[in-house]
Amino acid sequence: MRFERKLVIRSPEQSTFHLPLAGGMSRFLAMMIDFAATLAIFLIVGFVMNLLRIPMGLLGLSWAQSLFSAFFILFGFVVMWGYHLFFEMFWNGQTPGKRAFQLRVLQLDGSPITFSQSAIRNLLRFIDAMPMFIPLFFPMGYALGACVMWFDARNRRLGDLAAGTVVVKQERYVAPTQIKSAHASFYNTFREQLGMRRRFQQVLEKAEKELLLDLALRSEQLSLDVRFPIMQALSAHLQTRLRFEKPDFMSDEKFVLNVADALVAEEEDVLRVLGRPKRESEI
Repeated sequence: MRFERKLVIRSPEQSTFHLPLAGGMSRFLAMMIDFAATLAIFLIVGFVMNLLRIPMGLLGLSWAQSLFSAFFILFGFVVMWGYHLFFEMFWNGQTPGKRAFQLRVLQLDGSPITFSQSAIRNLLRFIDAMPMFIPLFFPMGYALGACVMWFDARNRRLGDLAAGTVVVKQERYVAPTQIKSAHASFYNTFREQLGMRRRFQQVLEKAEKELLLDLALRSEQLSLDVRFPIMQALSAHLQTRLRFEKPDFMSDEKFVLNVADALVAEEEDVLRVLGRPKRESEI
């Protein structure tokens, strides 16, 4: 059987990207962090509920004690399932454990997972965790899931196979102080004009900035026939959003790279004024 170490993603523009797959050990350690978090929530709520059960017993309300016990069991299921679902939706495929080890759940095409996919993979978590459980639905074994991962080329458990998802290892990089490219000029007019830099920072949305920076850093990895139409489309988009026409002497790619470089320069100035260290961005 051929085991893959990277998830290969082909974009509609026929460019290829590679994301390293998460290994079994990193996923296990991430799971243990999440298990500790869910266990802490469960114990705190259990302690509070136990305090409420004491007066019920003294008053002879046995039906109330039974109701508390049923609710406690139901709460264990909700915490175990809802914890992962909540974080994977609001943290874009990550839980606290996955974030600690730079792991993320994605669709097979590299796009973010949907609510239904997260719900499916986490409902099947109880089957993956068989046959070793401790009471109230907290899995400790994942023996079945580990066996399925061993035989799957992409290290997927049953939940991932059913939901069409995969867990990848993220690469980390420190935002550069300057966008360097063979096509970028050594002197960037946009970078030197404070007013223009701040205008770029204020007008562009967060998603646009992240896309711009990511493309600028990866541009030389794209072939010319793919890179040219992307840069041309992005240049037109930026000119419309910024209400600013690029100089005639400047190519579309150079314009895009210089705008990205100006955004980086503005962010570095803000961090320097605030006295903060350079933040780490995640791809």
